[in-house]
Amino acid sequence: MNFKLLKKFAIITNSLLLLAGLFFIIYPTIIYQEYAYGIYSNNLFTEILIFGIVLGVFVMLWSIFGVLAVQKSKIMMQAAYNVGMIMLFLLSIAILAISCVVQYQVPNYKNDEDCTQQSVLIQLKQLNFKSSQTLCQNECLCNFQGTQSQADNLGITNYDNKDSNPVRVQDCQIFENFNLENQNDNSSILQLFEEVFGCSGFCSQNSYYLFSDLNNGIPNGDCKAHVINFVEDNILALVISSSLITALLLSCIIVNVLFYLESLKSRYSSK
Repeated sequence: MNFKLLKKFAIITNSLLLLAGLFFIIYPTIIYQEYAYGIYSNNLFTEILIFGIVLGVFVMLWSIFGVLAVQKSKIMMQAAYNVGMIMLFLLSIAILAISCVVQYQVPNYKNDEDCTQQSVLIQLKQLNFKSSQTLCQNECLCNFQGTQSQADNLGITNYDNKDSNPVRVQDCQIFENFNLENQNDNSSILQLFEEVFGCSGFCSQNSYYLFSDLNNGIPNGDCKAHVINFVEDNILALVISSSLITALLLSCIIVNVLFYLESLKSRYSSK
């Protein structure tokens, strides 16, 4: 292949990586703006945003490094760049594979409307049901900060305004006696859902929060519905974008490896 033409291709593909870097910054920012203003400002989407910005900046800087390596025709720089590209390519493949698996599985979880078929959904439903019969009920005195009328409207029957009382079901002594499968991990999952989506309940809707802080207001729906909607809204875009980025990275690797080999050939043939 013509060396000058190959060099142009290498510069073009490296420059296109800047777009991939921008995507890693812009897309998490959009997600953050849409979902990060729930009960807590410091939540999962903040971490996603930070990861996206760090990865995006790294990709952009690496693309600049690739252009410099091509322009200067430095063998060691090109070798280092290609190793980094292969690592990015493997990461991209992993993201694409996970995205495809999630997209394939979503209908199975969505169609399990009563949470009676998928084991994870069954566990979350059982834990939520048991917790709804515990926190602020006869088995667990809670620290509810509202009035008696508000407590009655929410179905709260056992409460007292003392800071020593639990505000989430995980703080109830009886919680450890539930003996449900994966209950500690699942309670963390349900707490995350409540904090991120402002929901409470699973295949049901609770009138107050169970796994975060019951005084945070009134939940806005069933957590399962919120999670499914979130995944459906974003998974197709993630599959398409990760496919395009994976293809771009593969193109960059092929072109830059060819350029590296041509550089080696040119270097040693001139000796």
